[in-house]
Amino acid sequence: MPSLLFRSLFLLGSALGASPLARAQETPQTATRPLTQREFADAASTELGFLASLRAWRETLRGGGAAPRRDFSGATIFGEQITVSLGRVDAPTLRNGTGLAARWNGLEVGTTAQPEALSEAIARFDSLMLGAKVAVPDQTEMTWLRARPVQSQDAEVELSLARGQRDMRAGEGEEWRAGTFAGARARFNLPAKWSLRGDVTRAQIEDQNAAISWGMDAAGPVSHPFGVARARLGWRDVDAGFATLSDSRGAIGGSNGALEIVQDVALGPVAGSLKLGAEERQSGATPATGQETEAQRARSEAQMRLKVTPNLSLRAGGQWQMDTTTRVASVLDDEEVPSPAARDWAQQTGGDVGVEWKFSPALSLSVSAGASRRQALAAGETPNQGAATEEERRAVEVRHRAGDADFRVRLAQRARRDDLSVSGAPISQWRVEAAHPLVGGMRLKTILDVADDAQNGQNAHSIEAQLQLARAARFDARYRQGNLPQGLLSSEWKSAFNTPQSATQQWAARFNAGSAAGGTGLGLALEYARSAGSNPDSWRVGVQIK
Repeated sequence: MPSLLFRSLFLLGSALGASPLARAQETPQTATRPLTQREFADAASTELGFLASLRAWRETLRGGGAAPRRDFSGATIFGEQITVSLGRVDAPTLRNGTGLAARWNGLEVGTTAQPEALSEAIARFDSLMLGAKVAVPDQTEMTWLRARPVQSQDAEVELSLARGQRDMRAGEGEEWRAGTFAGARARFNLPAKWSLRGDVTRAQIEDQNAAISWGMDAAGPVSHPFGVARARLGWRDVDAGFATLSDSRGAIGGSNGALEIVQDVALGPVAGSLKLGAEERQSGATPATGQETEAQRARSEAQMRLKVTPNLSLRAGGQWQMDTTTRVASVLDDEEVPSPAARDWAQQTGGDVGVEWKFSPALSLSVSAGASRRQALAAGETPNQGAATEEERRAVEVRHRAGDADFRVRLAQRARRDDLSVSGAPISQWRVEAAHPLVGGMRLKTILDVADDAQNGQNAHSIEAQLQLARAARFDARYRQGNLPQGLLSSEWKSAFNTPQSATQQWAARFNAGSAAGGTGLGLALEYARSAGSNPDSWRVGVQIK
């Protein structure tokens, strides 16, 4: 006797074959081609509501789909209602997790541990519906207790205690890693429109010493005789060895802080901003020869715009930055204390001026010129011995922008004096960009770039194509040829492809998804570049949360 599953699929296939939709879509070509298992599942989900519901619940259990999380309201105890969430949950130390959580009166208990029977049922369902083996999900099990004793518009305090484990070799074997985590987070709205945020986490991974990570940041307005500025400061300290279940190895350790003050300027036809900033970082690693132990950076920036007429504007901007880096000069084998530190110093300044004329709301002309200088001194060097880079630049750009369509032609020239272009000869560049919206929120952008160093007999040509899918994903492809060393001219490819090299040919591709493509949340970046000759290929895989 055929099994119940076989009979069900047989009857379902007959029903689909006899349905008006199937007969209407049948052609001589499709009538003889058998359906794939995925096509069969899609058609069955359309015809049978209960199967579509099963697929939707499967997506919820995986934390995806149209309903990544489902909330259910339960009984009321002491005037507070119990809420149960299934699907994507906010587990401590995990950016993303799927499981079950229950909340009542500021208390929450949850787990991402999934019963083995449920996991097997989902795997069988995936195999039946998709006809292929589905990737093993992240085997992270976290159970936690969270309390929010303070919850208001002006303050929020959260305490959490969690215990979890993870299979570091999911799908390839078992190598479980377990740990306990205790943490606290707080947010306060202070007087004078200031806000304060802070967090601390204590991690105790099995067979490792406990480590702590903590940080805080504050932001708010600062009044002064000339107006009100915006300020932000923050500090983060991480113990060496601090790790979560998702870390393959612990952190090196160290601390870093930053301060930034921004002043907006609006005086009649003049508008712009002034920025002041300072950063400091300290390494917590064991001293080694040549290793950085601490670094400081001070920077300032000014951007101004003068509107002479409704169609004519003048722009001016300047930047200044100074970096100081302290490194270990040497460490003797029989001594743990390093010798006196060596200090490196670098300073760079620059400025640009320009004019913009609008012939119409869509058509404009821009002309700009600028210069910059960077000087670096290693430990023990005098100003005459340090490496210096000077650059002069000028550009003309015509741009036509109507709705989502954008077209621009840019002619630029740069003269640099450094190790790559010792002659200081001008490098000419012309660039054409065109962007146009497609169907379904997609956007296509193409770039043609030609650079030429006539005196040194060097040139470079590149063509790029970019396909943007709303704010969810972006694909870039580029082909470049020429003997002009890369890095002489500015580029939009702020990634592994910008490393200076002189490959005569290079093919590169990049795929960004999520926040890496301009959105928010979890982001993924995949990049690969293949170069001709003896130049090595380069690749990068990155994950970010925004």
